[in-house]
Amino acid sequence: MPKGLPTAEQLMSGMVGGFSIDTCIFESLGFNLETGEFGVLRQQLPPWLELNIPRIVVKEVIGHQEANVRKAEQELNNSIRNIHRYSGVNVTSISAAVTELQLTNVAKIFEERLSRFMLKFNGNVVREKGDKLLQEMFELYFNTRAPFESKKDKKNEFPDAASLLALEYLAKEQNKLFVLVSDDNGWGRFCDQSEVLFCVKNLEELTALYQAEKDVSATIETRIIEALKDPASELSKQIELGLEAEIPNCSWIVEAYTGYCSRVEPALDFAEFNEFSPNDNSLRLWLPNNDKGICVVELEMKVGCNFGVSAEFSTWDSIDHEDVPIGIGSTEFSDEVEMKVYLTLSGDLSNGDSNEWEIQFEISQQDYLIDAGEMEPDYSGYEE
Repeated sequence: MPKGLPTAEQLMSGMVGGFSIDTCIFESLGFNLETGEFGVLRQQLPPWLELNIPRIVVKEVIGHQEANVRKAEQELNNSIRNIHRYSGVNVTSISAAVTELQLTNVAKIFEERLSRFMLKFNGNVVREKGDKLLQEMFELYFNTRAPFESKKDKKNEFPDAASLLALEYLAKEQNKLFVLVSDDNGWGRFCDQSEVLFCVKNLEELTALYQAEKDVSATIETRIIEALKDPASELSKQIELGLEAEIPNCSWIVEAYTGYCSRVEPALDFAEFNEFSPNDNSLRLWLPNNDKGICVVELEMKVGCNFGVSAEFSTWDSIDHEDVPIGIGSTEFSDEVEMKVYLTLSGDLSNGDSNEWEIQFEISQQDYLIDAGEMEPDYSGYEE
């Protein structure tokens, strides 16, 4: 039984021929299939490794994304109504613009995006089929074996069981080993009992299996670190340009508190890049197809940013049972944020001038938390 991780021989000989990604992984990365970890995944994995996603997971991923859009649409419409309520401004044109977005097509749009992503890996949608799968699924259920938990709501695990059995059947049919990516304990325990399935908890663990050997990549790593230490190098300049472009568009979650009233709602006004400090020890490198003319680099860094935050303050009206706005405030501050970036470098990486490398930049797409600290309403413009 393949508990643990595949051996180097299994990985590089092609015995590990496929991988799969659970719904929770798509959700944790914000469904960003074109950028960040998903954006560079093709270059980090060997060309023979095919992506096999169970039909149930495809349906779940599309359904979750559709629910996220519906929630955002509802919040947007509520905000539009509040603008009209508090200001009396005619918001008909804004409401019409939201309608024109045609958010009813979001499922189809995301399905097309998912299909394009899977195509990079010769992807297949794995369908559950046959009476044998149904029989084995109920055997797992009644014997409380993975992925079923020994609790009352274990019926919720039927979709996982169907997905895992379908993947196991496909791996046996192809006489291959598969690596599944999931932080779900049920998936992990099922793979521990399987003869053909391994499980890792995230994409980082998956790509680490195929990371370039140190004796092969040592020279290139040394040259990259040297270029990072030189602020005038083309690599440092391209990272700065990339961060300047991406920082304003990152997903920022703003926290603040106040002792002035019962509620404060902070919102980001701006985020701008200031400086960065790379962590050389975090550098990981991949050489697609062992081609020393191109590499993918993962690098952690501390990024100094300037932020502007505004906030609305309100207090609870116990008679009307609603929040009553009592003022607004704003603040500006600087802070350091830990980020992960991905670089695709091409050229003569071992001996050529590093300033002549071709450089592509990606930033990890995730939610970044910033703390604006204590805030109070600004009444400086009011006369007593």
